[in-house]
Parts: sequence; C-alpha cells; structure tokens
Amino acid sequence: AEIEFKMDAGNKLSKRETFGLAPNINMTMKLRIQSEEDCSFTYECDIKRDRFPAYEVFIINLEEEDEVYFLYGSNPIETNEDPWALYPPVEYHYQSKGKSYELPRRYLIPFR
Repeated sequence: AEIEFKMDAGNKLSKRETFGLAPNINMTMKLRIQSEEDCSFTYECDIKRDRFPAYEVFIINLEEEDEVYFLYGSNPIETNEDPWALYPPVEYHYQSKGKSYELPRRYLIPFR
C-alpha cells in the first residue's frame, strides 16, 4: 500500500484576530507499506513538515488492536521550537525505512 498525505491547515479563528497573518500548519508524508510472508511488514516513510507543532505517526493493525507501531514523533518542547516555526518554508525533512519488528510498539487505550 502507498499513502500520500498532505496537510495545509489554517486556523479560521486566528484569521479574524490576526488579519490573515497567522501561518498555516504544513506537512506532507509519503508512506509505503509492504506485507511480508512472516506477517511482518517493511515500510518507507518520507515526511516534510514545519518545526511546530508536535507530530506523531503510528501504524495500527486494525485486525489486531495490540499491534500498534510508533513510526515517527516530534515534540517542539524537546527541540525548543515555538509557534514562529510555523512560518515558511517547511524546514524539516525526515526519511526512514525498515521492518516492523524494528519499530517501537505502543498500546491503544480504548475510549468508551
């Protein structure tokens, strides 16, 4: 499977308050996942994003809720970024590839 995700999200409320000067949150991601015979998968990930806000990417097997793989995460508090990092250009580029068994596992917390 190949997924391409693009985000160019603006804050409609801030446009009124800042006269349209608030920057958008921008991100593009390409993700390729290939199933393997041993029930694992290989992946290739390419992310381009602003340095702010926080981002997280997970791969979840919907048939097995306990199969949650953490693919990518960034936290602007840890990197000392602030909302000024939203202004163009998109500065950060991340690429990764590997196998599912190399990724950290996470757990879903069901909200009911």
